[in-house]
Amino acid sequence: MNVILLEDVPDVGKKYQEAEVADGYGTNYLIPNGLAQVATDETRARFQKKQAEAAATRKKERESLAAKLETITDEAVTITVARSGDQGQLFAGVYPKDIAQAINEQFDIDISAADIERDQPISKVGAETVLVTILDTEAELNVIVSAEETGVSDPDEDKPEEETDDNEASSEESDDDGEDVDRG
Repeated sequence: MNVILLEDVPDVGKKYQEAEVADGYGTNYLIPNGLAQVATDETRARFQKKQAEAAATRKKERESLAAKLETITDEAVTITVARSGDQGQLFAGVYPKDIAQAINEQFDIDISAADIERDQPISKVGAETVLVTILDTEAELNVIVSAEETGVSDPDEDKPEEETDDNEASSEESDDDGEDVDRG
């Protein structure tokens, strides 16, 4: 079945493009959810102008993102995690979504986790190089992962000893004359 997409659909196509999809997928999912219309001569003609406008917009976005990406090539992105083990292993890995978020915050560029080419999460403290691909432009970025100092120390270490007031302890056992009084 050929459909014209009304929205970007991952693994199918971009908005206003014509795509061939399985009959059940088009009939049961795309069309009822407003993501596509059946491609006929009438719908093709109606969306042809919108498709050209969308293609021009995507081209401008691609050029803008490529220019921004070129400015951050070979830059370093710093990600600080809460804790790491004695050997620098992370308790929770740093995933592409974390890397994308750090790039967006540090360089004011709008990328997604899908733009980060990485099969495995970063699992150790240190520096790693990642490949970022936005549309047709690629850049290598250094990702520096460091762990926060938690400030947690051994609970027995540097613990001030509790002071006891000998006068208060002795006053419970004797009255004002110094005689022992049974208070029980």
